[in-house]
Amino acid sequence: MCTPGYGIIKSGSVAQYSNSTSGSFYAKAICDETSGFSFEVKYNISVCFFVLPEKRDFVTSKGNCRDTGGTLYTPKTIEKLDILRETIVSDVWIGLKYVDDGFYWDDMEPFSMENPWWGPLQPDNYDKGNVICAHLEYKTKLIYDKDCTATYPYACESVLK
Repeated sequence: MCTPGYGIIKSGSVAQYSNSTSGSFYAKAICDETSGFSFEVKYNISVCFFVLPEKRDFVTSKGNCRDTGGTLYTPKTIEKLDILRETIVSDVWIGLKYVDDGFYWDDMEPFSMENPWWGPLQPDNYDKGNVICAHLEYKTKLIYDKDCTATYPYACESVLK
């Protein structure tokens, strides 16, 4: 996210970050749209991502994202979550999974079980002995836990270069 007083200027698949007071550019980010990724600039952040409509289990979805040079979408900020919320037309897998003692993003950063992004009474499947992953539900736009063998469309993101 940009510092107040700074802005993002999008041109095609390139974002340039500028100091709004001096007008000088201090960084550039590129989204590889040739791999199917789409470039969004909203809420003063830039995201390179796509949503695949075909239903796959979590592990296959994660592998397919990796094969395109990305990862499962990890909305660690409310702004990134809102971008995905505005895009989806069905439930989608995101890069969040239960590991040993809690939920973690793909990079192993913890995600609180008390986070307000969870749906009502969620998470509720993590203690049943199954491998549990998370998806963003289309109707409520909130996160729900589910057995990783369930199939959903999935969202991938790529690191801006």
